Amino acid sequence: MPPQPTFIEYAWYALSSVVLIVWLRRYDGGRTAFISAPSRKNSLTGMDMMAVIFAYFFFQLITALFAQRHTDKSWTPQNITYLVNIVGMLITVGGVIFLGAARFEGGASGFGLAIKKPAGLFTRTLAYSVVIFGLVFMVLMVTLAVCKLFGYGVVQKHGILEMLAKNPPKSTIAILVVLTVVVAPLVEELIFRGLLQSYFIGLFARLFPEKDLSDLTQADIHAQLSYAARWLGIAVASAFFALVHADWQHMPALFVLGVALGYVREKHGSLVIPIAIHSLFNLLPMTLTIINYVK
Repeated sequence: MPPQPTFIEYAWYALSSVVLIVWLRRYDGGRTAFISAPSRKNSLTGMDMMAVIFAYFFFQLITALFAQRHTDKSWTPQNITYLVNIVGMLITVGGVIFLGAARFEGGASGFGLAIKKPAGLFTRTLAYSVVIFGLVFMVLMVTLAVCKLFGYGVVQKHGILEMLAKNPPKSTIAILVVLTVVVAPLVEELIFRGLLQSYFIGLFARLFPEKDLSDLTQADIHAQLSYAARWLGIAVASAFFALVHADWQHMPALFVLGVALGYVREKHGSLVIPIAIHSLFNLLPMTLTIINYVK
């Protein structure tokens, strides 16, 4: 059975909803949200996307096959499996950063990996996190309520959280924290917000241009993006982001998270802020699980 939200949680959801309403009014329902947003010119291709997606799922498959071959219930094989997953993700991260630096005007900085004014990044990350997490958890609460209404009262839990609930050794906890809070947000934001979202926005820009783009190169299209192209690109990348996570019960909330992170990415041209928000999002349930179950 899903836990009943507390008064503080309801207040959090209400605050996030009010901020969303104010944002919708300020930016005309999202139509004017990206007027001053950076263009992030790039020359990404469909083959680039296929290569990245292949690499992502290839290493996930390697990890799954490794886990099947080491079915010992002791923690050592589990740790090795997680370490294999981390290594595969880090290799993917290196490849994505190399591709992003090669395809985006301005290299790695143009890709969104420059850290400017750390204090401002920290403040924005915290402010966005408070609002975004409230909206995401509210959507999850509604999803669980709908499931319960239709007779499905089971709450799906992420495999990592279930593993932590088994009170693993400290070595396993450390590996899981690195995997979930550091490596996973890094690789997922680089792929979904960094590459996929940028590619789909460029693709939709030709379908929904604000002016004639026939004489522009692929790299120049991003200077003439319409709000429809940006939001469609964000939505499609967010849908992929939600679908790659196995827990269907969490997909609506993860889609909302993806859209919010996609907006931050487009608004500021930075991948650092979405990565930091994603890390905090993963850290929160992990911390609560460790406090409740780990002795």
